[in-house]
Amino acid sequence: MPKPFIFQRSTGWYVRFLVPQHARAAMGSRFIVRALGNMGGDEVRLMAAQLGYALSRQCAALRASMTDASKSSHQALKLSTKVDLDPWGFAREAVNYTIEIAPDGTRRIHALGPADHAMALEMLREMDKRYQPTAIIPASAAVLPAAGPTPLLSERISLFLAQFKQKQRATANVLDTTHTLRLFLGVVGDKPLSAIGPDDIDAFLAAIADWPINASKKPDYKDLDVLGVLALSRRLHPPTIGLRTQEKHLDRLRVFLNWCVKRQHLPTNPASDVHVMTRSQEDERSRRAFLPSELQALFDPERRDKHCRTPARWWIPLLALHSGARVNELAQLNTADIEEIDHVWGFHVATRFSEQHLKNSKTKRFVPLHRALLEAGFLAYVADVTQAQNQATGPLFPGLGKSGGDKVGDWWNRTYMPLCGIKDDKLVFHCFRHTFATFAERAGMSEGRIARITGHSTKGSILSEFYIDPPTLLERVGTVNAVAYDLPPPAPYVPRSVGAFFPKLDRVQQRRVAVEARAARQAQKSR
Repeated sequence: MPKPFIFQRSTGWYVRFLVPQHARAAMGSRFIVRALGNMGGDEVRLMAAQLGYALSRQCAALRASMTDASKSSHQALKLSTKVDLDPWGFAREAVNYTIEIAPDGTRRIHALGPADHAMALEMLREMDKRYQPTAIIPASAAVLPAAGPTPLLSERISLFLAQFKQKQRATANVLDTTHTLRLFLGVVGDKPLSAIGPDDIDAFLAAIADWPINASKKPDYKDLDVLGVLALSRRLHPPTIGLRTQEKHLDRLRVFLNWCVKRQHLPTNPASDVHVMTRSQEDERSRRAFLPSELQALFDPERRDKHCRTPARWWIPLLALHSGARVNELAQLNTADIEEIDHVWGFHVATRFSEQHLKNSKTKRFVPLHRALLEAGFLAYVADVTQAQNQATGPLFPGLGKSGGDKVGDWWNRTYMPLCGIKDDKLVFHCFRHTFATFAERAGMSEGRIARITGHSTKGSILSEFYIDPPTLLERVGTVNAVAYDLPPPAPYVPRSVGAFFPKLDRVQQRRVAVEARAARQAQKSR
């Protein structure tokens, strides 16, 4: 029997049923929603159960009519069913579709639309169980192979999360993504992945709009499943998550659905163009420059000396402050990316363009090093790292791994900024880009000159903006050094002080190898 989903609106209680695949063409919809009025809780559940039973009987009748039709030996099998349901009026008039079957088992479907095509495929599955085809189709006709079983949503979510963790994503990112997909599964139910469509996205949007803040930490919602939390939230009307958090849920869901599209489980991503915020709201709510007082707190020398003890935590915020580069761009730098060109020291930042004529192409932009970074001994650090790794090129910040940018960004947003007394939701690591651009604009730099440093797109030629153009080097140096902050200079880097960092990595690696070797020996003995 279809499972009822009971929810409340301002006009009263409602129930929603997911229509089985084989009955959707006849019903005219993937979902059926009926009003239950303003009755009490037990009466609501009883009425929903009665409606579910009536719908179940009708779906069984539709399947039986398909089975009877499938036993026919005609060359073309046709089904046209007019449904007359109970007083609640569940169904509508069905439309025609035709299935032609050849002796070798190939099939051809004639359908008026996607819903009819899906119903015909369900019919074929029933025929595979009970009917040996004898019909003939012309040799010139297009052939459609029999549809195979599609994976369930829960199965693909488990596989996606397993692969997501293998990419060494930050722990917080993994937890957030797991939470989003758990909500989605709880809202739409476990179903074949191919059945996911716009209606499921609409249901998810309605759910996250009513999702309570910190639901997992509140005793009222303890031990409740997703639908239980939503039902209680819609009755109690507690504070719910903000638009930005809802947008993050959609962002993470889009990543999963894009993965499904690439694996050919879905033809398109039904959430690709779905947003809860406009572009102006996006810009207004979450992106602003750090204030001078906030920069004073973030770059306090004593606090940095206490909490920024690793090379990545020490240098990456300084590089972002004086270049506007993205955290992932900085985390993936190699020692070979630091180069002197025409007596100008800088670093190459890998850039991937999305414009149609340069789609999937890569190039690099060259960002000169700010004088504050040179005075802080950044080049000495680069030389120290290069020597310690004993190779011409290697990670500029060893130990970060593939998701180094996520790790640094999460540490900055969730740990370091609160330690500095900064708890504004509009401030994240990415705001260094806005800070650099804002201070550069106040110094009189043009939009085009700023874009050549930060990598923002402009109306001009992208190639001329980002490829290294020696005549523009002095201009770029001037743009970078025009940005000045009223901050105490960072403590100068002491040569070879990073040497204590690499023995630590070596010890960690040696322990890991020893543990793996011991486990292998124990496994061999157990055999």
